[in-house]
Amino acid sequence: LTQEREMIRHKRELLLDHATFAVTVVDEIFCRGSHTIEMFWHFAESCEVTLDGTRATVRRGGARLEMQLPQGLRCELVRGREAVPLGWVSRRFDQRSPTSTLLVQGTISGNARLVTRLELSIAEGSLAKIAKGAKRNPDRQDLGEPGVLARVYPDPANAPRPASAPSVPRPA
Repeated sequence: LTQEREMIRHKRELLLDHATFAVTVVDEIFCRGSHTIEMFWHFAESCEVTLDGTRATVRRGGARLEMQLPQGLRCELVRGREAVPLGWVSRRFDQRSPTSTLLVQGTISGNARLVTRLELSIAEGSLAKIAKGAKRNPDRQDLGEPGVLARVYPDPANAPRPASAPSVPRPA
């Protein structure tokens, strides 16, 4: 008796609310059976992260990020865990520092739509400091769709490419 492996597809959309500048991350999982899923949100070691149920707050300087994590999943804040290592960052070879990681996990049965909402607020006067330190990416491509920041394609060969991008060989 052999067990056939099920094909699972994942699609992610990032949606920008132009009125509030909130970002909504929509993860869709397409499957027939029951599966355990995990999502990891990693933060710089200088961020202060707190978790209350499915609501996380991230603070650094004058900036605050509120995250509403997907309902129906277990959320855990991990920092510097040794057993099953999680919540670490390595800036140099053979050196590590504890940092915060949000672990969101659970079991789904059949197709699932998981929504995470991110709301950033910046104290007055802090925006100039943040903007001054930001680097522009000249390679960024506008998707041409209002409110959509990015799309994730499980198969890169099927993703649309900018005219200047090299072609991806397609499997025969």
